[in-house]
Amino acid sequence: DGGEGMPFICIGPVCIPWAAIWPILLLILKPVWSFLKPHAQKVPWMKKWVDYLDPEEDEDPVELVELSAKQVSELTSKVTRVGTLEEWGTWMSQATSANLPVLVKFTADWCKPCKKMDPVLHRLFKESGGSIVFLEVDFDKSPQIRKRCKVRTLPTFQVYRSFEKISEIVGAYEDQLDSLVRKVSEEQKLVKEGKKCHSFVRHGVPHHKSVHTT
Repeated sequence: DGGEGMPFICIGPVCIPWAAIWPILLLILKPVWSFLKPHAQKVPWMKKWVDYLDPEEDEDPVELVELSAKQVSELTSKVTRVGTLEEWGTWMSQATSANLPVLVKFTADWCKPCKKMDPVLHRLFKESGGSIVFLEVDFDKSPQIRKRCKVRTLPTFQVYRSFEKISEIVGAYEDQLDSLVRKVSEEQKLVKEGKKCHSFVRHGVPHHKSVHTT
């Protein structure tokens, strides 16, 4: 199987780009890579792979907005496809302003494990009862968002709160996604009841990353 932009191989519950082996090699050869990277960025055809393998750190601008009760309700009314960095920033700002967590699914039309998780995602959306904002991002059509979120394997599910990634699942693992959404929903109920406080300050939010790749 392969995407529109680069070759992929799908094994069981995950789809991985052939290029994914390079970050491991580059980590081992980090001193050499540090020397070669500036030179590689000057070569047009190599720059694409440099940006893919070693994306620059970008931060989302923290912007809070005033939302009506209707606007807050609309945030959780459906699973929304986000295509551009501008749309990404808008949704993250609105979710942060509404004090809502965001679950993002990175997918692609050709990714069979992603398709397998479609009904699971929509079931979890209904079960969440409006406590989570659900977004989808197309891996091929939204390279800027993909790079910003450092996604290299499909499907990938990430949870954000106040612009910070707090959890991640890599692969089509229904039980793990079930458990994650249940946990986030329960935490959101406590937040809504005032029993648990989450700061809007970007770097003041605890970061707990849980990556599942097996």
